[in-house]
Amino acid sequence: MSATTPPSTTHGRSTGFRVPRNVIPGPAIVLAWALLHLVSPGESMAQDAAGDTGAASNASAGGTLELELPPSEEESGAEATLGGEASAGDGTNGEAGAANQGGSPEAEDGHPDAASPAGAPVVDPWERKFRYHNTLLGSVGGFRVIDAGSGAEGSFRLQLHTEFFFSDGFLNTSDDQGSIGGALSLSVTPLSFLEIFASITTRANSNTSEQPNLFQVLGDTFLGIKGFYSVLPWLTVGGDVEVALLNSVGDIGLSFDGTGVGLRGNVSADFRELQGKNGFPLISRLNLQYYFDNSSNLISGTEDARYAALANPAPRADENRHLLSRVERFALQINRTDFVNIGLGFEAPLRIRQDFFIHPLLEWTWGIPVNRQGYDCLFVPDPAAPSRPAPGDDSCLDREGLSAFPMDI
Repeated sequence: MSATTPPSTTHGRSTGFRVPRNVIPGPAIVLAWALLHLVSPGESMAQDAAGDTGAASNASAGGTLELELPPSEEESGAEATLGGEASAGDGTNGEAGAANQGGSPEAEDGHPDAASPAGAPVVDPWERKFRYHNTLLGSVGGFRVIDAGSGAEGSFRLQLHTEFFFSDGFLNTSDDQGSIGGALSLSVTPLSFLEIFASITTRANSNTSEQPNLFQVLGDTFLGIKGFYSVLPWLTVGGDVEVALLNSVGDIGLSFDGTGVGLRGNVSADFRELQGKNGFPLISRLNLQYYFDNSSNLISGTEDARYAALANPAPRADENRHLLSRVERFALQINRTDFVNIGLGFEAPLRIRQDFFIHPLLEWTWGIPVNRQGYDCLFVPDPAAPSRPAPGDDSCLDREGLSAFPMDI
C-alpha cells in the first residue's frame, strides 16, 4: 500500500495512456451556448459615415468584449453582443454606409434586404469579421475548433468563459464527480494574415472516491500564433503553433518540464462569401494537429516518491500502486502519450431580424494517442474475469481500442 498522500494542489484534464476500467471516454456532450449578436442600426452607422471617423468602442454582455481600430477612410460604428460574446467596432465601409443612409436594412448572411442600384445585395464581409469570437484557448473560431482565419485587421477580442460538469458513477462505481472551470482569453489581429492569441485557465475537480477529493488547477497558460491566407473569397487556409505552459503539481508556479507544443493545420469555408445568390449562412472548419504532450513530466517526482514509500514493492515494471489514480489523472489533465487531434466544426450565423443574429455551433473533436514517450501500460487482470482489469485499476489503450480515444461532441 502507498504511504504517501496525493497532492492537494493539482493541475488540469486527462485521458492518458491508461484507461479507467469503468469509463470509456467516448463521445462526451459538451455544453455550449448560442451566440446572440446585436449590432447598431444601419441608420446610425450611416450618420457616423456622413460625419466622424475614428475608433469605436463596444459594450459586452455575457463575458466577451471586442474593440478594434477602424482602418483609414472608413466609417466607425458601434456593435454590441449578447449571450456570452460581444464585439464592437468599425461599422461598414463607405459603399455600404452610403447604401444605408436612406435607412434601408443591410443584407447580411445571405439575406438580400438591401440592394445596390443594380439590384445586387449589399454584403460587407469586413463588418462580419467583428462578430468573430475566441475559442476556449484564445484563437478565433467556434468552441474548441479554431478558424483558419481571424477577425478584422487591427482588432482584438477579449473573452471570459466558464464550464461545469457533474455526474454520478463517472470514474468509479458510486462516485460523485463534479468539476467547474473558467478561461480568460485574448486574441489580436495585428496584420491581415496574422493572429496572436493567449489564454489562462483555472479548474476545480471534486470526486468522492478520492482522498483528498478536491483538486485545483490555477494558471495554466496557453500562447499561440496563427498565420492564414484566403485562397478564395470563401476559402481560407492556415496554420498555427500553440505552446502550453502548465502549472506545477503540488506547488505554485509554471513547470517548464511539462511544456506542450501543438502544430496545427486549418481550413475554413465561409459559404456566405459565395458569389451572387449562391451564398448561405454556414461556416465549416477543419483542424489537424499534432500535440507533443509532456504533462506526465509534472507527476514523475510524485510517482517516484510513492514508489520509494511502498512496503515490499514489486519491480517497477510490475508495480502499479504508486501510479496516479484515474481520478487524479482526470483532475490533473495528465496524459502519457502525444495526440493527433482532429477537429470538425460547423457554425450557422443566422440573421433572425434586422441587426439580431444567433450562431448555433456543432463540433466534433477526436484525439488519437501516439506513444512517443514509450510508456509501458501495466495491465493487472481481475482474477474472476481475466479479460478485465482488477477492481479499482485501469485498463490500457491497446486493449480498449478506438472506444478509449478521447472524443468530444
